[in-house]
Amino acid sequence: MKNDLDSYVLDHDHKSGVVRGVISNNANLFLGKIENAWNRFKWKSDISLPECLRLIADYLENPWPSVLHPVGLRQLVKRFKNLRKSDQIVFLFDLGVDKSQIESCHNDEDRINLYRDALKKGFKYERTKTTR
Repeated sequence: MKNDLDSYVLDHDHKSGVVRGVISNNANLFLGKIENAWNRFKWKSDISLPECLRLIADYLENPWPSVLHPVGLRQLVKRFKNLRKSDQIVFLFDLGVDKSQIESCHNDEDRINLYRDALKKGFKYERTKTTR
């Protein structure tokens, strides 16, 4: 097992070369990607990167409307299709689908259609505070 200290690096600003601090290697890699993307977009405003990130965080933390996007529906159904039958059944129960409806499914296609219909009827999405 790696020593925890092995996963930290000395971070620096690439424009000035000044040390900013010690952060995890993963955070450093992610920060580099964010900064590179920021520089590529050549923003047409006076907003700074930290201010933009705060605004993005505020946006992500705001409550979402319970409206299911058509592409989102297709993505959810695609992920559902790739689950094992037992996991599909758990998902259906979590959506509030009646046990008798689930038991009446004869094959994968029936479960997939039931899942799609359940999503369309009463889309509920509970977002946790921490996303990983």
